[in-house]
Amino acid sequence: MAETALFNALTLFVKLVLPLLGVLLLSGVLAGVLQTSTQIEDRTISLATKFAGLFLIASLWSTGLFPQLISFTQSLWGGAEFYR
Repeated sequence: MAETALFNALTLFVKLVLPLLGVLLLSGVLAGVLQTSTQIEDRTISLATKFAGLFLIASLWSTGLFPQLISFTQSLWGGAEFYR
């Protein structure tokens, strides 16, 4: 039982973190290429692209992820009826 819960927790963590990290990595690389090609040395460009990418992926990814988080939490707590 504990191994299954741990495996489910790690799987859910990977599903949650990898898309966010991938978007942040990609937006940072694209901002770096843009800054290098235009010779603009401004840190806000990199930060703004990372925030925009993070907001975009969080808004798109959260619709499919929140039901998984809720069901995982309910399975850990043994049902949400007790806590209502």
